Parts: sequence; C-alpha cells; structure tokens
Amino acid sequence: MTRPQKQDGQKVDENKNEMLQAQLKDAVRELQAIQRALDASTIVAITDRQGKITYVNEAFCEISQYSREELIGQTHRIINSGYHPKSFFKEMWQTIASGKVWRGEIKNKAKDGSYYWVFSTIVPFLDEQGTPYQYVSIRTDITDLKQQEQKIQYLAYHDELTALTNRRYVNENFGGLIDEAREYGHGLAIMFVDIARFKNINDTIGHNAGDMVLKEVAHRLQTALHDAKLVARMGGDEFLVVLAGEGRSQIEDCLNTLEESLSRPVQINNREYVLSANIGISWYPDHGQDMDSLLKKADLAMYQAKKEKKMYVWYEESMYTKIYLDAVLEHQLAEALRTDQFSISLQPQYHLKSRRIQGVEALIRWHHPHYGRLSPGQFLPVAAELGLMVDVDMWVLRHSCLLYKQCHLADDANMKLAVNLSMASLELVNLPELILKVLKDTQFDPGRLQVEITEQVLVREMDQALSNIRWLKELGISIALDDFGTGYSSLSYLHQLSPDYVKIDRSLVAGMDRSAKKQVIVEAVTALCRKLDIQTLAEGVENEQQIHILLDFGCMLGQSFYLSPPLDMGMSKDGCPTG
Repeated sequence: MTRPQKQDGQKVDENKNEMLQAQLKDAVRELQAIQRALDASTIVAITDRQGKITYVNEAFCEISQYSREELIGQTHRIINSGYHPKSFFKEMWQTIASGKVWRGEIKNKAKDGSYYWVFSTIVPFLDEQGTPYQYVSIRTDITDLKQQEQKIQYLAYHDELTALTNRRYVNENFGGLIDEAREYGHGLAIMFVDIARFKNINDTIGHNAGDMVLKEVAHRLQTALHDAKLVARMGGDEFLVVLAGEGRSQIEDCLNTLEESLSRPVQINNREYVLSANIGISWYPDHGQDMDSLLKKADLAMYQAKKEKKMYVWYEESMYTKIYLDAVLEHQLAEALRTDQFSISLQPQYHLKSRRIQGVEALIRWHHPHYGRLSPGQFLPVAAELGLMVDVDMWVLRHSCLLYKQCHLADDANMKLAVNLSMASLELVNLPELILKVLKDTQFDPGRLQVEITEQVLVREMDQALSNIRWLKELGISIALDDFGTGYSSLSYLHQLSPDYVKIDRSLVAGMDRSAKKQVIVEAVTALCRKLDIQTLAEGVENEQQIHILLDFGCMLGQSFYLSPPLDMGMSKDGCPTG
C-alpha cells in the first residue's frame, strides 16, 4: 500500500516546528550556561511576589550556612543582620514593587552568627499587566572589601598608638556634640590635657617608653572619665576630653577622679614613674558657640595651668589680655635690652640659725614704659620663644656682677652671687668664652659666683651641658641645682653634676609643718646631700616652725619672702643699695 504524500503546507509547518524546537533547545542550553555561570560566580536567589524564597543556588547556601531545605519557603528575614533600619528595606521594596531594578549593599547574618556583606541587584519579573510576580536577586560577596573600607575608615579617624579618636574625627564630629548640648540644654566642658614634663620622659628614658606612657594615659582617661562624650589624642602628648554636665562642680568631681587615676605610678622598664597632667578647660555655652573658639580657649587655659603648675585651670577672659601682652612684649623685648629698661633685684639667702645673709640671688625685672614693672614670669617665656635667653642671661650676669661690686657685697668674705643660667646658655659651645669676657670686663672673682641650673637644662644636649658645667667648676664657680624634687631624674643628676648646693623646691617646703610626708621627703633629701657633701637651701620658707624643722634636718640655708623679699637695687650716692 502506498503512503500518502504530505501536502506542501504540512511540510512547511513541520519545518517551522523543528526550527522552533531547535531554537528552544538552544535557548535552554544558553539559559543553562548562564545559570552555570551565575552559580559559579554569584549568589542567586529567587522569591515570589510576597518575598518567599523559591530558589537558591549553592553559593547562597555556602555564604549563609543554611541548607536549601532551611531556606526555601522562608523570607530573607532569616539572614537579617539588624544592621539596616526599617526605612532601608521599605525603600528597596517600593523600588522593586514598582517594577524597577534595585541595587545596593546589604549586611547579612549567617547561621553561625557571623556577618557578611553582599552587593545585591534585584530584578523584578513582570507579568502581562506589568506587575512583578517574582524577583531574582543576584549578589556578589564584598565582605573583604567592606572590611578593608572599615579598616581604612578606622585608621582615618583613630590614633594608631592609643586607639583613641584623632584630630580629624574631632573636626568632623565636634559640631554634633554642640548640637546635642543645645537640644538637651546641658553644658559641655572642653578639656585640653597635656602630660606634664613628657619631653623629659622621652629624652631621658626613650621614645618607646614615651609611647608606653601615652598608651597608659589614654587608658586612664577612658577609665576615669568613662562618661565622656569624647576622648581624643590631638597629637604629641596632648589629649582632648569633652564632658557633659550641669555645672563646674560636676566636672571638678570628674577631675578629682582623674587626678587619683593619674597619680598611681606606672611601671616602665622595671621603674616606677608618677604621672601628672596640666588641663585647660573651656565651657559651652559661656566661652563660645563653635569648635574653634572653645578649643582655642581650652588650649589657652592649658598653657596657663602649665605656667601655674596646676592640674587644671578654667578659662578666663583675662587670658586673652595675656596673649595681647605677650605679642607686645615679643615686639619690644630686643629693644628693651638695648635701651636699659631692665634692672636687677637681689634676694638674700640666709643662714637659718644665725640669720646672717650668706648670698644673694640676682633676679631680673623689666620696667616697661607702658605696662610698668614686669616680673620674669611675664617676659622670660617670650624671650625663650624669641631665642633671646642667652642675651638675657649675659645681661643679668654682667649687671649683677657690677651691682655686687658697687654695693660692696664683696666685703663679706662668705657672700656669694647666685645667677641663673637658662637651657639655651648651657647648650652653647662658646659659653666659656662669653662668661670669661663678662668676668674680665667686670673684674669679678669667679670664686664669688654661683650658677643656678635646673635639671631641665640637661635634657636636650646632655654632653655639651655637662662639659660646660665641668668647666664652670674648674674655674671656681659653684653650682646650685635649682627646683630640686620637681623632676624625674634629680638623684641621677646629683651623681653626674656633683653640685655644691641643692635648692629644695618650694612645693616641698610649702605646708611642710602640716605634712608628715613632705617632712620625710625633705629630711631624706637633706640627709642624702649631707652624705654627698652638698649644702641644701630651702626655697619658700613660710614660718618659724618650718625653720626649726629644717635646722633639725640639717638644712642650714633658706630663701623666701618670709625671710626677705627681693630688694630693688637702686643706688644711693655712696654706692650702696636702697630698697
């Protein structure tokens, strides 16, 4: 039986069907290839219009640590980290529900509680009416990238050594603290904290030890002031603390806690060091409404605390007057040296038992044509900043030698002239040449001269300073170590310098009659110096009871306003001092 032949139209339909099936197979193969590529390189999930998961690939299971069985039928709340606010997801759903593609970074939480970041592209699939019926989410793991970003962000806003926030963080966030204080109606104490004598630590025991001190101070600031709005390292040994409060008394309670914390010795290289700080405080809103003015005024108060050797000082408007005065003095100081606007006052140094004058200390005064008489504390810091301390030292040496002779002080065989030498002078290579010229010009006996130095002058250029001190002693000039008991290394300097005199600082003598601890320290210093054949002189003696205590300890010399204030050495017709 013969087969019926197909009609031409039927053949055409079959050919079309075969072509469509071939195209369909090709499309399926292409989709399968795309799926394999996506599965190999990305994290894929499909949800229905309600957000329930209908498909996840292996990469999704791997990063989330959930199995397919645990994920299918769930929503993405199963991996919600809680990091993003509700508004974040509300905006996302509004976008995809309107048929638009959404892209963004999402922080998710894995089954074991760890967190990971993905960059997600969510594509809505639309029905014939243009309404989404499912959503395909294609994600890439960006956890490492986010961690690097966070590290960079952290380093940008934190101090590497102490882990405190840094100056950049302060600049960008201080305004928010003021806004918060304004909104809630409380004050802010802006505190600049400077570690007292930190440079001595760095220069005497090394920068590694200095770094240890900075880290310890940072820790103690955070611990003692745990309610602080901000604790930052501004650079070097300067820190910034911002405390919220209702008034000064509340802030000062916190400062007392900090003082107790800092007073505990810190162990460095098997040695104990007692830390202290100078703190300047400004107050919002009284001292300013913005960061620049508040920080500037706290900084000014901090420098005032350093000058007064106090732990803290609140800013006062008079400090601005002081800045103006410094600027004026800076402009006029060199001219004042040339035009004899300075004078010498002599403060007697007494033998405490006989009350006879054993020596005099030369103290410079500036008779300013507009501001009147200025004390050394008002202009010597300016001279130091201008690099004029050597000129000042040599002026004092020359004029005090002349005054000593004109007042016939040399008639007393035991009378010494004490003159201070600054750090700048002790570092000079040609200091012997300068001093010899003054002594020659004034025909002054070097055996009558006593040079007073502080241990601070030995910090920067130890070798040169020691060389100059040895030369002074060889010339017959005696050496007095001033302000003894205020530094870190006084005992080691007793050994290196072998001074003739040690001046016990007034901070140890003041209130000694009411403090058993101070008496123990003064007695120990006096006994040590006696064994080393060094005479001791007590500064700042306040009353007769202190004099009796000092004599009992073997301290035979004293100098203070109680014994005699500095005497202005105007000259009478017979060449003797008046005052």
